[in-house]
Amino acid sequence: MKKALLLLLACALVPSCKKEKPNQSAAPATQQEATKEAKEASPEEKAAANIASGSFETIKEAEPNNSQKEATAIEIDQKGEGYINAADDKADVDYWRFTLQEPAQVTITLSGLPTLDVAFSLHGSQDDDAIIKAYSNSDGEKEKLASQGETYPGLKLNAGTYFVKVYQFKKNSKEKSLSDAEHAYNLTISQEPLDEAMEKEPNERQADALPLTLGEAKKGYLAVKNDADWYKIELPEDAGGKALKLSVVIPKKVKPSLKITTDIGEILKEIGAMKDEGETMTIPVFVIKENKGPLFVELNSRWTFNNSEPYQITAELVALDVAFEEESNDRPVEATAITESMFIRGHIDQGKILDKAPWRKADEDWFKISLPEERPVMVTLSGLEEVDLVLSLYNGDGSEKWITVNDNAKKEGEIIAPTLLKEALFLVSAKNKNQFNAESPYELQIRPYEGAAKLEREPNNSKEKATVLEIGAEGLSGWLHPKEDSDFYKIDNTAGKAGDFELKVTGIPVVPLKASVVDEEGNEVAAKEQQMDKDPVKLSLSLEKKVYYAVVTRGGKKALSNPRDPYVISLSAAGARP
Repeated sequence: MKKALLLLLACALVPSCKKEKPNQSAAPATQQEATKEAKEASPEEKAAANIASGSFETIKEAEPNNSQKEATAIEIDQKGEGYINAADDKADVDYWRFTLQEPAQVTITLSGLPTLDVAFSLHGSQDDDAIIKAYSNSDGEKEKLASQGETYPGLKLNAGTYFVKVYQFKKNSKEKSLSDAEHAYNLTISQEPLDEAMEKEPNERQADALPLTLGEAKKGYLAVKNDADWYKIELPEDAGGKALKLSVVIPKKVKPSLKITTDIGEILKEIGAMKDEGETMTIPVFVIKENKGPLFVELNSRWTFNNSEPYQITAELVALDVAFEEESNDRPVEATAITESMFIRGHIDQGKILDKAPWRKADEDWFKISLPEERPVMVTLSGLEEVDLVLSLYNGDGSEKWITVNDNAKKEGEIIAPTLLKEALFLVSAKNKNQFNAESPYELQIRPYEGAAKLEREPNNSKEKATVLEIGAEGLSGWLHPKEDSDFYKIDNTAGKAGDFELKVTGIPVVPLKASVVDEEGNEVAAKEQQMDKDPVKLSLSLEKKVYYAVVTRGGKKALSNPRDPYVISLSAAGARP
């Protein structure tokens, strides 16, 4: 009994001998252990949990602390407590100082205030050069000034002394300086294990771009609105003719933009995220025409941010086994050069984010063909999952659209029927700007047409652009494609003789034909419509010595087209009048 009493007395005098309460687990001995236990939580959640549990020792600000020289000292895993008190409309600024003895990765968290919006910035020894700024959690309404607080995670810092500046965030210079003497903000700086793949701030400029090694993944946070992270890709000497594949796995709540630029700022490619549920932004094939030096990649959060989940970016160089579009080719002057008998691939990606309505410019791919002489070619565009593709034909400088084809739905592809070309532009685009498929390529094929000797000349969908149809000459081949196609033919009988004529149009599969003849004033001379495909059309005409127009369109009620089988139109004299 005496021994038991002596043991109890000794234990009471020695703190380390205190017995834990039954069924109560011991608190983590170190902050590192606490971090391990909460490893599934975000940096923001960890800091909030530590504050709530009282794990951080509280350090009260020591006024005056409105400059770096007067900064209140705080250590890692301590909680700074301060107030924003403006005097005579002069904004209050609080500086906090902490020192790292060795390189570390930290998360800085600032709690919000119910009456005003607070923000913070991190500085080295030069106060005017902020390493980062955190000011995104503002609700944007003047009548609701409460701040939700700010967090900036994953900050990789070298050994040295740093300063955190806490201040009232103002949306403009006219906003008044406010005070809140009743509610304290809390500032915490917590350390976490170094992640070699994590970005290192500052890297919001090209001059501060971080190296992105081919084949290795980098991680980073788009932790505030308009956060820009720059990366530099050094290309090997043999990169010319190969392709860069770039992929960014972005977290939820973020809709960033991505740019590839040269060292002189030329934008080679730009895309923007479509969703904020989290997606992968991909530039699967970026053709490097020739190695002119490093490429730069800018990832910008724009009006969104996520300070709890990092993104991951990777780049790799791949060899090409077929021809690919050469970005940037979203304007006529940047069109990728192609030739006949050519097979080329391209991608319809997310497109660009714009700063004003309509807020997004869908991806467009331009291709240019230049032939030594005019000849007929046929163009085929393969289908694409999730995208309803549109294929258009323009004149050589892109100023006039000749043909637009969108007869088919997603996955089905499009065709431009045989057309006489020498210099022209092709445009591949999506019918809906919100449709894209950055993973799977479409295939564009241009091949010579070896069929009929004489063809209609597109565009000929109006009297002003009508193809000349000579009386008694060999017939012209034409195609009713796309579905709303109308082909106009000019009949000039001013130098001929008035009399009787016969207009013939051979039938084609799938599409019933309708043919009509009108004078220059639009008065109908004759017309006939077939209800069945393959049936020819014959018109007996009585023509004066004037100009007429023959018009061939589809007959029947269904919107049909046929890009493969041509009709043949001809006009012959049946007899002249005395």
